[in-house]
Amino acid sequence: MHTEFISTLFSVAGIKRDHHVPRSLILGVIMGFSMPSSAHGATNVWSTTFDFTEFMGQPGGFDDDSAGRVELHSNANPGPQARSYDVLRAQGVDGATGRTIFGQGQDGTADMTITTRVFNGNQGRWGSLAAEKRLGDYRSSVSIASGERKSGDFGVVAYEFSFSSALQITADSFNLRLVSANGSGQLYEWAFITLGAVSDAPFTFGQLSGYGATQYSNLGSASFLTPSGQPSGGSATNNQLPHGKSLSQFLTGAAGGSPSGGEVAPGWFALDDFNAVVLDGEELLNVNPGTGTSSLVPNQTIEGSDLGLAGGAGISSFTVWMGYYDVGFDTDGDGFTATRGLQQGAISELTLGNSSDFIAVPEPSLVWMVFGGALLAFGGRTRKG
Repeated sequence: MHTEFISTLFSVAGIKRDHHVPRSLILGVIMGFSMPSSAHGATNVWSTTFDFTEFMGQPGGFDDDSAGRVELHSNANPGPQARSYDVLRAQGVDGATGRTIFGQGQDGTADMTITTRVFNGNQGRWGSLAAEKRLGDYRSSVSIASGERKSGDFGVVAYEFSFSSALQITADSFNLRLVSANGSGQLYEWAFITLGAVSDAPFTFGQLSGYGATQYSNLGSASFLTPSGQPSGGSATNNQLPHGKSLSQFLTGAAGGSPSGGEVAPGWFALDDFNAVVLDGEELLNVNPGTGTSSLVPNQTIEGSDLGLAGGAGISSFTVWMGYYDVGFDTDGDGFTATRGLQQGAISELTLGNSSDFIAVPEPSLVWMVFGGALLAFGGRTRKG
């Protein structure tokens, strides 16, 4: 299947497979297949907005807990665990397209499966890192105490959403609302949205583990700290260290130092601007690192176009990543930082639907497998959200 698909792409482009092909041409070919132009004058077949209270009364629903809260996974229990929900009911057929119209309700068929995972990059020192389902949202939360965590510790919560093929969800009917996903705090807080499953993402857990304090802050102009965060013999300035690279800039090899966020590459949207303050000076509780804010609005709606998709492109699955890094330095050499955190991000609303210009697209895993290198090569160009 994959071989035939690749051969078709090259054949349509008039390229022999043993010839050298510029990456820009390869990218153009795959984008022509995976992100087709939508027809003008598309009409809405159906659209439904969820605020995540619709799952009550179902297995794994909110009423598992009297407070309306369910801890899905924690640092000590990373998952994955999949829960399927019947939240849409067929309400007839659209006369113009012949497609089924769906509205909220149950018809005995699972419509949506949500798989939760917690990625532990802190050797268990963040016992409170958790994925939680509450009335009104799906969230990530973390609480760490100062002086007990190491520089470079991190944790990630991933929510993978997949949908029944009968829904035929289109990009122009897709809206995802994130709350406090790149908000203030001493921990560097970020969020990604990627098309496909966790395994389809254009990065790996190993790559995430390569990011830390020396990537977040640019130490080139710092006289007081060495790259390991230790005193260098110079005088502390207690000025904010220049920003290095955001997480998406680090993963793609893009230039850093500027505000980060927006479409990283087709199928990958980031809310990951710098939002913690690190000083050229000693560790000070609540000061170094300190609470900062990003240049982006932390509460943001991501649409299908933000993922580089044309209006009629189909969406069968996507993953929301919400993560935290300790980007403080251990300047006193005791093995720990002064970082402490009580932060959380949330998915608060999801709109799904189908329009009359629905076009199925190749699976993200295939696109990334064959053309991932090309996409990352062009992924340095970001835009603010």
